[in-house]
This record gives sequence, C-alpha cells and structure tokens, in this order.
Amino acid sequence: MRAAWIKWKIYIRWKNQWGKFLNRRGYSGYIFAITAFFLDVIEAIFYFFSAYAVLKLVIMNEFLHTATTGAPFLDFLLQKISQINNNVYILWQFYFVYVIVFSVIAGIKASKWNLSSMDKEWLLSHFKLSLSKANSMVIFETICWNIRSFIIHILTLLFSLSYAIGLNISMVIGLTLLSFSLYLFVSIAVSFSHTFYVYKFIIEKPFVNKVAKIVISRMIIFSIGYFFAAKFTGWLIDIPFIKENPTSESFEKWSNKGWEILFDSVTTIKINLSFFDIFTANSLYTYIGTILMCMFTMVFYLLFIILFKENPNRRSAEYFDRLPSPLLKVPFLKKKAFTILLFIRSSFFQKRLPYMFGDFVYWFSVGIFSGLLANLDDEYKVQQLVFSFFILYHIYFLAERHYQHFIGGMALESDGTNVLIYLNAGKNLWYVFKQKFFVYIITLIPLIIIGDFIVYILTPISLTTIIWLLSMQILALNAFGALNYISSAFYPHFEFRNAEELNEFGDKKMVDSILDAMSLFIILPSMTIPMVLFIMGYLTKSQYLFINPIFLAIYLFGMLFISLLLVKRKLNKKQFIY
Repeated sequence: MRAAWIKWKIYIRWKNQWGKFLNRRGYSGYIFAITAFFLDVIEAIFYFFSAYAVLKLVIMNEFLHTATTGAPFLDFLLQKISQINNNVYILWQFYFVYVIVFSVIAGIKASKWNLSSMDKEWLLSHFKLSLSKANSMVIFETICWNIRSFIIHILTLLFSLSYAIGLNISMVIGLTLLSFSLYLFVSIAVSFSHTFYVYKFIIEKPFVNKVAKIVISRMIIFSIGYFFAAKFTGWLIDIPFIKENPTSESFEKWSNKGWEILFDSVTTIKINLSFFDIFTANSLYTYIGTILMCMFTMVFYLLFIILFKENPNRRSAEYFDRLPSPLLKVPFLKKKAFTILLFIRSSFFQKRLPYMFGDFVYWFSVGIFSGLLANLDDEYKVQQLVFSFFILYHIYFLAERHYQHFIGGMALESDGTNVLIYLNAGKNLWYVFKQKFFVYIITLIPLIIIGDFIVYILTPISLTTIIWLLSMQILALNAFGALNYISSAFYPHFEFRNAEELNEFGDKKMVDSILDAMSLFIILPSMTIPMVLFIMGYLTKSQYLFINPIFLAIYLFGMLFISLLLVKRKLNKKQFIY
C-alpha cells in the first residue's frame, strides 16, 4: 500500500509540475512535459562530458601544470591544480562532501514539503496510520522524487570521475550503491531532524521562549562570524590584488597564510579532530569505511527521531490570534495592515518564524562584515571592496533566501484559488502582486536596519557612511526582490497542491535559472566596475566617491523599473488562472 501510494504521488507530482509546462493544455502540454524529460537526459549527458573535460584537460593535464601564463594569479591557480593531480584522493574528498551537502539540502526540502503538505490529513483519514507514519510516507515520497536531481548532479559526476581515473566496473557499481545509500541515510536523517525541530521547538514552544531561543542562536552565529572575520582582517589587507607587481609567489604566500589562520582559529576550539583523519587519508577504502561507519551511526539516531510523537493541538497560534493591531496606527501601514496581519497569523508563517529574524547565513554574514570593517579604517581600498559585497552580494542572496523561505505566503500565487476573491472584487493580478511585494519588502527592511545598526556600533565607520549603505541596500533589496516575481508573473501556477511546489514548476524553474545566471555572471559583476577600477588605480578616490554612488543608484533604479514594468504589463492583462 505504501509503495503504491508513493508511486501514485510521484506520478501526480510529475503531471502537475510538468504536464502544464509553459501553461499549455492538453496534448501540447504533455508534449512539452515529455520534451522536458529528454532535456533531463541531455542535461545529464552535458554534466558528464563537462566534468570529464575539466578533469582530463585541466586537473589531470600534466602539460598545463608546467605551463606559465605570465599572469601571477593564473600561475598560482595552475600550481594549486597540480597539487590535486598529485593526490587524486582530494577529488574524492570534494565528491563525498558534495554528496553530503546535496543530501542535507534534499532532506531539508523534504521536511519543508512535509510541513506544508495536506497529504498527511488524507492519509490519516483513509488509512489506519499514526501521524508519525504519515509524516514518514510524505518525507520518503519527496526524497524519492529528488532522486532525479541526484542522478543528474551526483551520479554523472561519479561516472565522469571514475572514468577519468580509470576505476573498474565493480568499483564504480560499489561507489554508486554507496553514494545512493549515503543520499538516503543523510536526507532521511536530516528531514526527520528538521521536522522534529520545527514541531518541538518552533510550533509547540511558548512564544516568549521560542523568540528567546531564536535570538540567542543568532547571536551565537553572529559572534562566530565576527570571530573568524577579526582573525582574517590582516590577511585580507595583504591581498596581492591591491599591491603593485604581484607575483605567483606572493599569491602562494598569501594563500598559505590564510590556511594557517584558518587552522589556528579552528584548533583554538578544544575538539578531538582525529575522527576527521579521513580528509588526509590516501586510500579510497578509508573513505568508504568511514562513511559506512557514519551511516550505521545514523541508523541508531533515526530510530530515536522517527518515533517522536508531535502534538498538533499544541500550538502558539493563539498568540497571533490575540495579536492586536498596532499597525493600524502607523500612517503608511494603515492600508496594508490587514495584509501584514493575515500573513503573520498564518500557520505557514508560524512554522517559519525563525526566518523572520534572519537565517543563520544572514547573521554569519553580518558578523563577517562587522569583524572585517572593525579594523579596516586605514585600508580604504579594501574597505570599499567589503562595502561592495555588503551592498550587492549580501543583499542579493538575502533577498533570494527570504523569498524562498516564505514563498507560501509571499509568492504571487500563494493564495491559490482564493485569488478569485480579488478578481471578483474588481481587482487584477497587479493589485495582488503589490500586496505580496509590500509584505516581502516590509518584513526585510527591519532586519537590514538591525544588521546595519550592529555594524555601525561595532565598527568605526561614520553615520553618513552607514546611512548611505542602508539606503543602497534598501534600493538593492527592491531591485533584487522584484526579480523573484518575474517567473510567477509570466507563468503563474495557482493550481499548486503544496506551497513548496511553487519552486518546482518546470517553466518557472527555467525562468529562475536564466535570471540567476544573468544576476551572478552579468548583473552583479558589472555593478562592481567602478570599485574594480578604483582598486586597480584607474580612478582616484574623489572620482570613485563621485561615480560609484551615482552608478549604483542608476543601475538599481533601472533594474527595478524594468522588472516592475515587465510584471505590470503581464499582470494587467486578462490572464487565465489555471
């Protein structure tokens, strides 16, 4: 019964996400879905040959390792690559770390899907199952669904690495089974742990204790980031890029100094690291033995986690239900107060309450920037380099993560078929977008203000500088945030069955992938042009201070205007809902 249900759910999910590819119906929609399947095959083949080409033509190319380009940084990179060629087990280190990271992400995704899924209620009403077993079935179905990505991204890398090294077929089969087993164990362990954590420490805890725990955990993460950044400040000041006549030897010395600082920082924590001797081993069998030992440890861990009994009747929702409406007294929030209160009182918000205080990555980043800027007052060029990352990359990834965390409440389609209420009231989808986008921005601005205030308190930067940084960050937040809504505007899916499914529709993923690639490889690098010219000496300090703010403001305003124009033109039309 359970296997049949999982098989049926996977088919339903595939049909829902790919059967209406590019909003096409009927026969043409299924043709696109079948085409998408063959695109997966093409993608897997592309990954295989790309990885094999990098391994054979770059990493294992003896001639390339002895070549010199005349560019110090490139010579330094070739020198490091030659060290990998002399010890291929470093490649296995990267591979197994990649498998574990992929499995952890898959496990968290499975847990989030389970927390937003209505399948548990359906299973409980149709079968004699406990809530824990219903959770297990939903989680395992999601993990099985992600095997597709596992094959494309993990197994293709394994096959190309094995073929490049020359492993025999029996070893390849063994490593394939080991990788698949590692994926299952890690993803299942992480998914149950995440679900256990949300139920026991987020949903069931009293609100005050919950908030205290969230704040303390983020203070710890911030302190860790600040500690590491303070250690690396002197190393960053000596970066060869800003020195005259850098050489490959200077890059080598600078790199070794960084590793020494990292090692010294880690070893200050009194932990026995002998368990991690796997990372210095020179035998593939050592890796396999250690991984098997970890997997057997996970079995006993899962036996404890999988038996937990959450109590769905114990919730802190009553606090939000009794929440007064002070927002109605704020002038510019009066018209939007109901939208905000509706969002924060939802069960989706309650299960993701910690993210409203910023995720761990955000606070670790704030700690890093605070630690760096605390000692860079006399190093103006390095300081400007940090400012650029603080405004652009820091905010770009924050905007993307925040949207993904709360996609079930902030996405254009998050209301599902209830969007008809707006349409029947004479509103259009552009009105719905404005409501969602406002909630998205207004929930992030306080977080950015608090982070910048902490940076201002702990660093010697002036009040004028922090105000400029804050204004640029808010502008960047609007510009980068609007990019997240473009795929929903062009290919809305109000027919979703799970809020986490809003990330998975094929046409939306295609648009998001294109926008991500453009942002990371074109938009963000082009925004740093004035900073790069200043560091390289082509701009004086006064020229940079005049050009950079104007350049960033025009660029970000242009991005925001174009994004909103595209969204408005699309949503003002009489579009279909299904």
